Amino acid sequence: MSAFLAIASAFLYGLTSVMAKTGIRASNTASAVFISLLGSFFSVLVFSIAYTSFNQYLTKAVFFFLTAGIIGPFIGRILLFKGIDRVGAAIATTLYENKPLFSVVGAMVLLGERLTPTIGLGVCLMLAGTIIVSFERSGGQIEKKWRKIDLLIPMAAGACYGLSHVFRK
Repeated sequence: MSAFLAIASAFLYGLTSVMAKTGIRASNTASAVFISLLGSFFSVLVFSIAYTSFNQYLTKAVFFFLTAGIIGPFIGRILLFKGIDRVGAAIATTLYENKPLFSVVGAMVLLGERLTPTIGLGVCLMLAGTIIVSFERSGGQIEKKWRKIDLLIPMAAGACYGLSHVFRK
């Protein structure tokens, strides 16, 4: 059952970017972010009311979770949806998924964690993948022409989400 849930979760997560690209065609990035965050907010609100007590919101950890929420799901989502609009869902999502790279760097700088050989190899492989994707020109059936600099938008989204993981820790 857990394998099915993991696969279903990955599928639905991947479907998010495709749905965002489809929605942005008839709307704009700001509307996409607002509607997406509104849906997330109400889902989390219902879950929180059902499974947590109010006392858990009265700790100093709230500051770090709020910071993580502003950096990741808010700013990161704006940049991700803007990246999807500019370069297409396939390329933007691939570049955005470099968020562990930024989590590693943030954890080393802010939390004093050390870089192990395995993590270092993973970071090198992510960088190699990013370089390879940067040579892609088509983005599938993308309507607009884009420039190499546009690739920085989904990378910045990944940075926001990656750093938000550090603040959550």
